[in-house]
Amino acid sequence: MCKHVRLKLRKTNNDQNLMEEEWLSTHFDFVIITVPIGHLKQFSSTMFLPQLPKNKLKIIEAIGFGSMEKVFLIYDEPFWPENMTSLIALNCNYEEEEEGRIRDSLHTLQPHPWAKNRLLVLWLSGNGPRLVNALTDSMLSDLITKHLREVLQDKNIRPPAKII
Repeated sequence: MCKHVRLKLRKTNNDQNLMEEEWLSTHFDFVIITVPIGHLKQFSSTMFLPQLPKNKLKIIEAIGFGSMEKVFLIYDEPFWPENMTSLIALNCNYEEEEEGRIRDSLHTLQPHPWAKNRLLVLWLSGNGPRLVNALTDSMLSDLITKHLREVLQDKNIRPPAKII
């Protein structure tokens, strides 16, 4: 299913402060574009001629990207099984207030390889880093403990001894 495609290549010559544009016209089965997501989101409606179909533009628009953060939770003793590789503690209450939005980001925990019996790594993504960074360690400890107790249905889970 070979299609005729015209690609506009832009070359920048930094020594002469010149930008050259060149058209490449050929037939392709597939075209793979490897540009940063932010660039693709910003220019997806103008970087392709003919313009991409609306469904593809919507998909590009919906792609998320942002920050990622790790929080280290140190416990006096583990509440998780020794052979656990990860813990997915999803919040199913879908609360709208701030606490619910924060709890939505507290979902993936992993024992750290060199301290499996005491340390869990909490992975945060999307809005999670921003939301969690606004909390004190004490507030985060209370929230994590409440979340894990509810999701795992274990009221005996102790708060972390330290948060890094």
